[in-house]
Amino acid sequence: PPQPVPQYREPQPIAVPPLEGRPFPQQTGIQVPGQSVPVPEETGINVLEDARIIKLVDALVNGKLSDITPVIDFNYKAGFAYPAVDSLLDTSEQETVKILDALANSEILIKQPYDRFFVDPDGLFQLVPVEHCPRDDSANLVKGQLVEHFSCGFVGLDKDFKQDARYVCPKCRKDLRLIGTDYRNIGMHYRCGDCGEVFTTPVIKWRNLKTRREWNADELREMEVYSYRFSPDKKGWLEFQLKPKTQLVDFLRLQGYQVQELAQLTGKSGAVHTFDILAIRDDILTKINLGIGILVANTGEPEVKLEALFKFDTRAYDIGINYKVVIAIPKLGPEAINFANRQMIRAFEARTLASVVSDITSSPHSKISLQSSLEAGSSHEGRSPAGNTSATIVRFLRNRGYEVYEKALIVGKSGIEHVFDIFARRDDKLIVPTIAIGVAGYDTGQPVGMEQVAMFDAAAFDCGIRNKVFIGLPQINVQARQFAKQQKIDIIEQQDLGRLM
Repeated sequence: PPQPVPQYREPQPIAVPPLEGRPFPQQTGIQVPGQSVPVPEETGINVLEDARIIKLVDALVNGKLSDITPVIDFNYKAGFAYPAVDSLLDTSEQETVKILDALANSEILIKQPYDRFFVDPDGLFQLVPVEHCPRDDSANLVKGQLVEHFSCGFVGLDKDFKQDARYVCPKCRKDLRLIGTDYRNIGMHYRCGDCGEVFTTPVIKWRNLKTRREWNADELREMEVYSYRFSPDKKGWLEFQLKPKTQLVDFLRLQGYQVQELAQLTGKSGAVHTFDILAIRDDILTKINLGIGILVANTGEPEVKLEALFKFDTRAYDIGINYKVVIAIPKLGPEAINFANRQMIRAFEARTLASVVSDITSSPHSKISLQSSLEAGSSHEGRSPAGNTSATIVRFLRNRGYEVYEKALIVGKSGIEHVFDIFARRDDKLIVPTIAIGVAGYDTGQPVGMEQVAMFDAAAFDCGIRNKVFIGLPQINVQARQFAKQQKIDIIEQQDLGRLM
C-alpha cells in the first residue's frame, strides 16, 4: 500500500510523517475479484484454492506431517479427532474432517478404515454393553459355571456349591469331590436374580453413560473412523500447484530473509505455536522477525472473523514477533480490520493465495518523492566525530537497501515535532521497516548519560517507531545502558563501529 509522503524543510530538518504506529488507511486494499470461484457442492471446499488445504498439503509434501491417524477419545465431541491437523490448521474437529475428506475425494489423500464404534439415536457414543434377562429384562444377573450333582440330581451355579475350599451340594449336603464321578460342569450360564431364570445367552442392550438411556443393538448406528495417508503419485503435481507459496518464499529470500515454512516455535508461555511462514533478517542495526499467517474464512462465512486474527496476534506476541502480516482469504471482517490497525498487523485480502502473491511480488516499491540534501552520498567533509559516525551509518544502511535521511523531522501522535539524527526506511512490499537513530558524543570523552537516551526513546515512542538505535560516543554510562536494555534500544559505541565499515 502507498505510504505517506514526507515533507522536507531545506536546509532545515527534514519533515517525515510517522510510518509506524498509525493505521494504514489502505492496508487491506488488494482488490478482490468480483466473481466467486465455484466450490464442490459435497464439501464446500476449494481444493488447492483453500489456504488451509494448501498449508496441510505443503506439510505433507515436505514431510513435516506423516500419515494422519485419528485419536479415539470420548472427551472429543465426535469421539475422535485429528489433533495434529487441528493444531496445524487452527480448525475445529468437524472442519478438519471436512478438509481431509475433500483431499481424499480429490485423490490427494488415501482414505483407509482405522476403527469403528457405535452411536445411539441421540448421536452420543459413550456406550457400554449391559446384559439383561430374556424373560423379565432384568439386569440383575449372576454368571457362573452350571454344575449337576449326580447323587441327588441338583443343578445350580458353582457359587451355590462353594463353602470355603469345598464343594457341598446345597440340597443333600454331600461333598462333591471328583468331577465326572460326583458331578459334572454343564457350561457357563446366567441366572436372573429377580425371576430365577437360568439361561446361556443374555439379551445385550447398550447404555449411554451420559444419559443412562438404554438401546437395543438394532437401534444403534455404526460409525467408521478413517486414517489418511499422502498419495505419492500426486507429489509432482502438487509441487507445481503449490507454486504461489513457493514464489512468496523465494521473494522473501531475495529480500535477504532467512525463511522457514510451518515454523514451530516455543513461546514465553511454554506453548508451541506454528506460523505459516517465519522470515528473519539481521541488518546488524536491527533484527526483523516477520511472522506471516494465512487466515481463511470458515466454510459458508464471507469473511475472516476477529477470533482468528486474535489467535494469530496472541501467538506472535508469545513468540516475540516484531512484524506481523496476515493474508486474509477472502477478506477480514470490520472488527478484525480495526483490530489489525490497533495491533499493527499488516493485512492483505484476496480470494486466492495466488492473487495475493502476484500482487505483492509484482507491485513497485513505494518511494519517498523528495530527497534530502543530506541524504547518503552528500559531502560529509569537515564534520565532527559524531558527524563522521553518521556518515558511516548512512552508507551502511544504504548498502542494505534502505532509504536514509539525516535530520529527519517527524510529527508524533502528540502533535510535537521530533528531529532524528538519522531516519531510514526500506520497502520490502510486505512490510516497511523503519529505523530511528540518535547520535550523541562528547569531544572530552565523557560518557553519554541517560537523559539523552531517554529523550530519544520518548521521541521514538511518540512517533510509533519500533526499531531504535542510539549511538553514544565514545560510550554511554551504566544507567543509560540499563535504560536502553529495558526499552529495547540497540546501543552502539565507539568500539562497535568497526563492524559497520
